Amino acid sequence: MDKVYFYDIYIHLATMMLLLGYSLISSVYVLFNDDYNTVLRVFVIFIIGAVIYLLFKSDTFLPFLGIAFVPTNLIVDNRVPQGANIEYILDMKGIEDGTRVIYWAANKTDKIVEDPFEAYKDYHNAGVSKVVNGKAIVKIFCPDRYKVNKFGVHASLLDKHFHYRIVFKDTGMMSPVMTAKLNC
Repeated sequence: MDKVYFYDIYIHLATMMLLLGYSLISSVYVLFNDDYNTVLRVFVIFIIGAVIYLLFKSDTFLPFLGIAFVPTNLIVDNRVPQGANIEYILDMKGIEDGTRVIYWAANKTDKIVEDPFEAYKDYHNAGVSKVVNGKAIVKIFCPDRYKVNKFGVHASLLDKHFHYRIVFKDTGMMSPVMTAKLNC
């Protein structure tokens, strides 16, 4: 990953933590301080609720996981990793037929990978499916498990899974990144 954008992720993460932390501390101070009027104290209850909501959304700290846009003509209709041996059916009830679903999983090397960037390197285990009758078929190789650092403190070993986004055909809007666990 280009280091400029890599550092932007950490700057965004730190900025969000500072802003949310300050908002939470200030709101709690106002809430429990009798010097402030009742209207303001009721208002900060909503601020505290908003902060708590944002703290539990992954795309608050990692915005690239959230809603995005891509011109739909840049995405092929169907693509499957050659020789893929796992088939997973995604329930897409309520999603219009013909809508594309892009998906990707860690590569298959039959070992535990120490770094997520290495686990997905070159995205060989990725594809595109279309929704047909409320279902999208994902065909991949059984992915490797890999480790991720949590706040730079310790590495967690993730279970086998793949990620996907729904690309809405009329607008080009993509859903947030979603994850499906695999048992293979």
